[in-house]
Amino acid sequence: MESYSYADAVRSALKQPYCLHDRSEKKPVFLNFSVSNIEKQINDKFPLPELKKIHDDSGSFWFSNEFPTPETLDFKNTINNLSKLSTNLRSRGVSIITGEGCLLSCLPELSQVCRMVFQVDHDPRLLHLSQQLIVSLPTVSIREETIWLDQAIKKIGHEVIEFYPARGEEIHTQYSDNRNGMGRYHCFSSEQRLKETQKACSLCKIIPVHADFFAKKDMLELAKIINKNNIEVVFINLSNVMEYFQAFYTENPFCGIVTGFDPSYHVRNLPLSKSTLCAFSSLRVTPLFTSVCCKKNYQKELYSLARKNSDAVIAQLAERFSSSSSTLLPADACLVLAKTAYPYSLTQASLRLTLSHLTYSEAVELQKQRSTIEAALKANRCIKGNVIIEFLTIIDTAITGQLTAEPNINRLSAPIPEINIR
Repeated sequence: MESYSYADAVRSALKQPYCLHDRSEKKPVFLNFSVSNIEKQINDKFPLPELKKIHDDSGSFWFSNEFPTPETLDFKNTINNLSKLSTNLRSRGVSIITGEGCLLSCLPELSQVCRMVFQVDHDPRLLHLSQQLIVSLPTVSIREETIWLDQAIKKIGHEVIEFYPARGEEIHTQYSDNRNGMGRYHCFSSEQRLKETQKACSLCKIIPVHADFFAKKDMLELAKIINKNNIEVVFINLSNVMEYFQAFYTENPFCGIVTGFDPSYHVRNLPLSKSTLCAFSSLRVTPLFTSVCCKKNYQKELYSLARKNSDAVIAQLAERFSSSSSTLLPADACLVLAKTAYPYSLTQASLRLTLSHLTYSEAVELQKQRSTIEAALKANRCIKGNVIIEFLTIIDTAITGQLTAEPNINRLSAPIPEINIR
């Protein structure tokens, strides 16, 4: 029987259900894979609310701001790293991006490595705007850029409830900043780049995913779809999602888990492969940067990003209490938090993040300081009885989790699962 090569499978995938070469039997095996089928599964699990049912109640990050403020904050470097993957198209590959994710500037490169992009965001207005722009882009000339953007805004504004005129101005401003920041990579930077992006629109399907990276159910459902269809995550960009640690802990109230429970906790359910290119950014606390790494180091990098933001909060608080150090040990940080008059939601979030990767030696020191921390809590007039109990319970849980485990082990547990792609 005539052999069926991988190249044949790639070409076939663009026209019909995916055909995988089974080396043992030397014949094609059809797995009923199609982009439209994946899109249906996504729509079933993550339905995008209709515009007419959405209230315009706040601003949004309509376009990525990962462009050069300092030299280290430059998404163009991420695109360059992405282009290095372009020689290896994965017909079952998907890229996962957060929000707009510089989509209008990196779509040509994405289309060379995958046939689908999961555009994940909890703001349905942003997802609708991106869809409007992408759907209409293939028929637009370079002279119609402003008309193209205005029509998308008008579509959103006409249907969203109480869409304020200032929101349109906000979109225009962010678009202009993004366009200027991305330079030659932006789709309207030149005729040639526009043609490349328009071609990419026909090669790569952008699928909106109305989901939250901080929600356990959402990440488990998305992981199920990826695993069920044997999809390979080629590229993932969480941007600066991990910097919103308070939102993570608000979404996930304390339920007895401290160790390992940081903002990347539910993201770890997403199955990445060893070759997945992982991107992330720091946009709220200096030093600002964008960066990429391999799957092996991703969890550590995401935790460090969240911790950097929490440490900045604690450092600001420490200055009020004349602390001589801006980098505090967990025990010292807990004492600072016990004295603060900040809203408990922020205090608790910083506490849980600080203790999420406590080391054995740090736990020993924290145990020594527990009575001092308790006294500070009771002396703080802004903290009530139930809050004191929960605060101390979080500390005790963290201490117990470390002192009953083997000392000096790697605390970055629960690694990101890996999917094997044939």
